[in-house]
Amino acid sequence: MDRGVEVSVFEKSRGVGGRLSTRRSRGDMLDSSGEWQCDHGAPFFSATTPEFSAEVSRWVAQGFASPWAARWKLQEVRAVQSEQDALAENPLEKIFVGFPSMNAIAKRLAQEIESRVLAEHTVTRIQKFGAMWTLETKEHGVSHAEFDAVILAVPAPQAAALLESSSGCVPDHFIARAETAQMAPDWTVMARFAASTALPFDAARTNNSPLELAVCDRSKPGRSGAELWVLHASAAWSAQHLEASPEFVVDALMRAFKELGAPAPESVVAHRWRFANASATFDPTIDTHHASSWDATRAVGMIGDWNHSAGVEGAWLSANSVVRAVFAEPTR
Repeated sequence: MDRGVEVSVFEKSRGVGGRLSTRRSRGDMLDSSGEWQCDHGAPFFSATTPEFSAEVSRWVAQGFASPWAARWKLQEVRAVQSEQDALAENPLEKIFVGFPSMNAIAKRLAQEIESRVLAEHTVTRIQKFGAMWTLETKEHGVSHAEFDAVILAVPAPQAAALLESSSGCVPDHFIARAETAQMAPDWTVMARFAASTALPFDAARTNNSPLELAVCDRSKPGRSGAELWVLHASAAWSAQHLEASPEFVVDALMRAFKELGAPAPESVVAHRWRFANASATFDPTIDTHHASSWDATRAVGMIGDWNHSAGVEGAWLSANSVVRAVFAEPTR
């Protein structure tokens, strides 16, 4: 890293990305014909602030992000509740996707900072001994490395649990902020079709239905192969049916998609995002907790859309503000 900092990323999954994930064939569809991939997390994002707009322009120029001129179908437009809602309400606003997949962004950024990515390392405890931090993971126990600083980049409920595990080594208001942040779930269905659906839109948004958003993954720049649609249930429906079976979710969302003209799919699979969207955000210019998302004395910070504003842009702005704070003053 150009600032002389060695970064280690402890990632509970098999690769970086989180909610910027891309699902690839693993034999878990209802059949095993052919290979496939689709963005089953955040389907797209916007850039509205000068800081993030400049960063996205750099991503586009370097080839790992691209504008997406989607054809929209809107049904019964209602009040804006999330970044995805806002974009669907204003379909002419420029939206972006990772190229050639959403997780290409996370992969490229990890490479740029020359980070050491430790995949399948689920951190369960953070503790500080003297001036150094140590981590404990579910898979590998206590890390043999010691760290000068720790930054949590996980959903709010997981951040709260880790902060509480620190045995008093973090500010109380960090725990309070993480415990009070609200995150909504999202049941998602990936549907693969044997032939073109011939639907006259690339993305659709509805309400009064289990289905809130449908996105044709192949319509995004850099995608090819079989036609796959990603169906996102509404936050309210997902919360109501959080513990439902995948079969129940598939049936409900596919029936709603068929009402938009979709044919029967060749194969389907469901995925539950327990912490998908920051459902209650705040004004960082007013909320004093945001100003202290980095504690220089204890060398600990926390970032995420739940700690700033909803969506990809909010997550990046949160991270950018903490990184600036880290390098603005000595760690200890």
